[in-house]
Amino acid sequence: WDPPRSDYWTLFYFFHHLDAMPGSIKWLHIINYDPVNQVNFYPLTHLIIYAEYLIFGSNPFYFHALHFSLYCASLVLIYKLARKFCQDRQLTLMFITVFAFLFSHFDIIIWCYHIHILFAFNLLLAGFLLYIKFLKTGRAALLILVVVSFLSSMLCYLVFILWPLAIINLSYLNNLGTKKISEARKKISYLSVLGTTYFLYIMAFFATRAIKTYTHSIISLNSIFSIREY
Repeated sequence: WDPPRSDYWTLFYFFHHLDAMPGSIKWLHIINYDPVNQVNFYPLTHLIIYAEYLIFGSNPFYFHALHFSLYCASLVLIYKLARKFCQDRQLTLMFITVFAFLFSHFDIIIWCYHIHILFAFNLLLAGFLLYIKFLKTGRAALLILVVVSFLSSMLCYLVFILWPLAIINLSYLNNLGTKKISEARKKISYLSVLGTTYFLYIMAFFATRAIKTYTHSIISLNSIFSIREY
């Protein structure tokens, strides 16, 4: 079997040497671990891979199996979301077929190191579905699950940081059968969800940086504002 991604075996090497790290809670060192020094904020990314490592060891088969299962789960979730907007089942299936081919990029299907992208994408889709369910039922408890889904997704993959804003559009769509909830309550709901999500996200950023396990960076603020001659 091929490894999850050959040039990231340094990450597994890092896992093997966690016991030599200072501190009593070893996995905290993984939160700010950045093997390519890009200074990104994705505290859950390497924790997911570390959990796989603890469960599966070094056998790539299980990494691939879980990775592909999450890919299939994304097709199911995107189908459920598409059905909220399209009543034609055959047309929806055609859309999912096209999506399956477009989403089958080499990075997504083969490189299991990118499993955090699938986790993040599925969590976003679940958040949208939960929010639509709230709009139809008015159950406020669902908003807590929406916040958890969005926040977890953003902590897995920084690129999805603006995607939760889509619930603003969902709140004003007329074909979702959401007329039972007043416009004022809709506005309060999506503002509460977005405000809580982004507030917790910012707090998570400062909390992880306060751990001070980040060793070094190739990027500095001085280099951004300085003028160099080449």
